[in-house]
Amino acid sequence: MYKLLILGDSNTWGWDPADFMGGPYERPWPYYLKKAGHTVVVDAMPGREIPHTPQLLELTMKSIRREHADLLLVMLGSNDILNMYQPDAGPALRRMTRLVEMIRKEADADLQILLMGIPRICVPGDYAEAGEAYNLGLEQIAREHGCLFLPADAHLPLACDGVHLTEEGHRRVGEKAVEFVSGIENEV
Repeated sequence: MYKLLILGDSNTWGWDPADFMGGPYERPWPYYLKKAGHTVVVDAMPGREIPHTPQLLELTMKSIRREHADLLLVMLGSNDILNMYQPDAGPALRRMTRLVEMIRKEADADLQILLMGIPRICVPGDYAEAGEAYNLGLEQIAREHGCLFLPADAHLPLACDGVHLTEEGHRRVGEKAVEFVSGIENEV
């Protein structure tokens, strides 16, 4: 079993857009990794973008160094795209490249990194196209930097806001993550 550190945004935290108090689902996708027996540390918050300022990069690195995880799972990028007036995958991909390069330089050499594709974005505008371009670029970043890559399921059920996963979506992402991590363990 692995010790996993998961970096994410509201889709990792488990945001339920139907909850008027802004609460999470009872079983966001990291729950399924815990249920499978892994030690899981979740560092997720609604609204989080890919760390890109010196302060946020250093806070992220402190978290990574403190946890001494075997595998770092990163599912970020949706907010980077959603917070743009003219959606463009380029800035988010540059941020992710910088983050991965910093992790490779400063974290334990044996830390594996799993980059996870973001769920599709179904809101008006060019956000869906930018999200698709981001996922394609994320796979390329993974290849170029020796990271693992888990693509997003294009058919994940989304909540009424067109951004957040439903409970079923969380279950499917969680089960896919468990299957992927189990495959890594079997290869070792």
